[in-house]
Parts: sequence; C-alpha cells; structure tokens
Amino acid sequence: MEDENEVVRDWATFELGSGDVVEAGVMHYPDSPEIRAALRRRTEDNYEDARREAIWGLAKRRDSLGLKLLLDHLDSESWWSGDEDAAKEILSVKSDTPVEELREGLRRLLS
Repeated sequence: MEDENEVVRDWATFELGSGDVVEAGVMHYPDSPEIRAALRRRTEDNYEDARREAIWGLAKRRDSLGLKLLLDHLDSESWWSGDEDAAKEILSVKSDTPVEELREGLRRLLS
C-alpha cells in the first residue's frame, strides 16, 4: 500500500478494503487498528482510485471517517457508482434504492 506505483497502491488498498469473509451467510470484513490505520493513510493518497478504495473499505467497517467521506462524496455532484454501491452494501438495501435514501441512511449511521 506504500508502493510508488499508484496502480499497485490502488490494488493493494482494494484488496485490504474489500477483504471480506462470509460466515454463516453474513459478510464480515477483517478489522483491526492496523487495517484501519492503513486505510486511513490512503484516504489522503494523491491517486483518486486508491483514495476511494480506502474510503469504501473504512465505511464498510462502519468507521466514522469512512462514513463521513462517503457521505461527502454522495452529497457532491461528482460521486462515483462505487460510492453508491458501497453505501448500498453498508446499509443492506436493494439495488434500486435512490441516492437520497442512501445519504439519509449514512447520516443516521453517523448520528
């Protein structure tokens, strides 16, 4: 995740952020202070794809920084489909849930 190559950092961040484990039919994300610290460092990466992967990884772990940054993205006019997908996964909602409902759901998680 500290590689000079931005694509390598992006893929490493993706792997760490989305490293999900399914137990008894429920998806879990490996979590530790070290994982969150690594993802938090990437939220300031100069490569936007790596930053987004870090935000999504933190948000999936219900980390307040990740949730806030994800909400900030969805509140902007330049949100990505991955922002929407991450919010849907976090909130366990249907694929056709409007973005306005996703924003409200993230606000509830943050309050």
